[in-house]
Amino acid sequence: MVNSNLENLTEELERDGCVFFRNFFPPTIIEKAILEVNEYYDLYKPKANTAGGPAFMEWKNPAGEKTLDVMLDLYGKCPALDTIFEKVLTDPTSSGILQILAGNIKLRGYNIQRFTGAYDPPPAIGPAPMNHEWHRDARGEINIAIMLTDCEKPENGATALIKGTHKFPYCPRKNCLFGPPYNFGKGLSFFLKNNFFNRLLAKKTLKNATGAYGKKGDVYIFLNDTWHGRQPNLHGNKGMRLMIGCFPNDIPYPDIVKPVSGEILNTLPPTFQKVLRPQPLNTGNRTLMDKIILSQTPPKLLSLFYWARLERKFADLISLEVKLFYSFYTKNMQRVKSKSVRLLSKAAQKKG
Repeated sequence: MVNSNLENLTEELERDGCVFFRNFFPPTIIEKAILEVNEYYDLYKPKANTAGGPAFMEWKNPAGEKTLDVMLDLYGKCPALDTIFEKVLTDPTSSGILQILAGNIKLRGYNIQRFTGAYDPPPAIGPAPMNHEWHRDARGEINIAIMLTDCEKPENGATALIKGTHKFPYCPRKNCLFGPPYNFGKGLSFFLKNNFFNRLLAKKTLKNATGAYGKKGDVYIFLNDTWHGRQPNLHGNKGMRLMIGCFPNDIPYPDIVKPVSGEILNTLPPTFQKVLRPQPLNTGNRTLMDKIILSQTPPKLLSLFYWARLERKFADLISLEVKLFYSFYTKNMQRVKSKSVRLLSKAAQKKG
């Protein structure tokens, strides 16, 4: 890949909110990384999430089967992975894209997603349900993904993307009624079945829906302001990808990010170390990320975005009232039952 592609790739990223680098890594380094990751998994999974142990996260399907293991913060744990990411940070094209997009960056996460192959169908309710629902992460976040295995077709757990949505006015998770888990399980499913404006908005936006399809060794960068999720895994795919979350260093983290220890830092390649250490804030010319954030203006009164969000707010309000009423009703019924039992008990004792 040569620098003559930089301008075209930048235009693609600005237009779509994502960009792909095909055949970026040779099979040999990818195979070495896979071997190291699997060895790490076998060794440390039994100790996961214990005091001082490695951090793992799991996803499960509705049947309770584990569908996805996420190995968190693998800094310095798999040398081949570190070498792979170092190339992304130093290659003239990929590093050029990151510089145009964000200037100096800082990392938020360095994680492996490892699919188990368990059958993982999408939810069956809502106008646009997805295994990991359509959403945005923190404003200004960037995701760099490196494919360690092939994922060339739909329904194999690929990252789901809707091109162009990075310029939309809001996050669908918080403002739409596209599918479960609606309001993290606190919303009434009735509204996922009965919504007019959200169905229209889903129909309009899903025209540009696609997936991050490719072969091992491919790299893709997507803006987390782009509406994204995770596709179902229906064919037993046991794929694996490295996901690196980062920010322009002038945008605050949305949560607490634990710094990498100096002992681990010193084992990493030099440019990798640099993005984990404090750097000068971006100053001077605006980055592409600045431009994109400024383009996210509030929805206009006559737009579908406005009415879909209003429909969501109405659903939230009714759901909250119904839940509060149900909670109040059940608590009081329990009190009435308890009081009745006590009165009957006393009556029986007197009669005896």
